[in-house]
Amino acid sequence: MATWTWSARALELTWQGTHITDQLADLVTQIAVINAFNRRNVITQQPAGDYEAGMLTKFH
Repeated sequence: MATWTWSARALELTWQGTHITDQLADLVTQIAVINAFNRRNVITQQPAGDYEAGMLTKFH
């Protein structure tokens, strides 16, 4: 019984480690995408923050 408990705990810790790694990879990806958009805005000299609420509804 003790062996099963240790095995179950080991599996749980492994899953948690994998889950944290997945979340970290998602965060790094999101930061990279934001960085790419920011760089594009600098290259095209487009100022940030020109979005106004509801401005995209006219396209629907």
